Amino acid sequence: MVTLSLAPGQGLIAARLILHRGFIDAPRDGVFAADMAKSFLLFAAEDEKDRMQALADEIYRPKSTSNPSPGCLVFRGQQEQYEEVVGHRKLIMTNQVADGAPQLAITVFLAPASHPPA
Repeated sequence: MVTLSLAPGQGLIAARLILHRGFIDAPRDGVFAADMAKSFLLFAAEDEKDRMQALADEIYRPKSTSNPSPGCLVFRGQQEQYEEVVGHRKLIMTNQVADGAPQLAITVFLAPASHPPA
């Protein structure tokens, strides 16, 4: 599920992607989940694309990294949460459970906000 928040004159101010862990961890379909996460990161932080590229690439090709970043560890389900300010955007990745189902939430929003819009 993707949620976008737009503001007049500002464009995209927040974006959230929810992926079920079963989709991410599936041996056959996990590559599609990784592609969705990569594409979402590059879209949601388009104005910071160059700075977000390394994490997006690492998520898409996790086996090519012997020393994974904290963001990649969250994507893999090996760490609970990761936060980073990228330019004027903030990235939060969280493994959580909703309605009894484990999922990954990736949220990107304008950094000056104290928290992401609901």
